[in-house]
Amino acid sequence: MLALDLSTGTLLENRDIDELLKERHPYKAWLNKASATCTGPGDPSLAAEPFDRETLAVYQKMFNLTAEEREEVIRVLARDESEAVGSMV
Repeated sequence: MLALDLSTGTLLENRDIDELLKERHPYKAWLNKASATCTGPGDPSLAAEPFDRETLAVYQKMFNLTAEEREEVIRVLARDESEAVGSMV
């Protein structure tokens, strides 16, 4: 994406536009300020530490989590703190 700031005469590229929008609207700060943590039913100690491989595999199968979803969606969410974007062509 490209944009031209007519007031300053500068050409803005995709990264510049993203930074400008992030500065104008600090969504992450708003989310951190407005978020609350809740614990659902069950044993809260299960969330305190990662599952062992066997238990994790059982839950992934139970919730029908594919390797593609794990690598292309969940890993991106965890690593970049952003939603994975893709298309079906």
